[in-house]
Amino acid sequence: MGPAELNGDLERLVAELEEVDALLSAQTESEKEMLTYVLTFSELFKSASALYEDATDVEKRQLAHLVFSELKLVDGIIVS
Repeated sequence: MGPAELNGDLERLVAELEEVDALLSAQTESEKEMLTYVLTFSELFKSASALYEDATDVEKRQLAHLVFSELKLVDGIIVS
């Protein structure tokens, strides 16, 4: 393998490394966003009981719909 081939391999490997680094960076941002979402949802859920008690019948129905509409059942088991 000559210097030109080694230089070509080096450039290819550096490009691949930059691509992997960009993918890892995007994944890290996604994890941070998901953690923020989960923490925000957790705080909202903590106050849901008080909100539900003070809500009107229509608001209670809307709250229940929001909570349970995203759940999926498979063979009687909640899967998400």
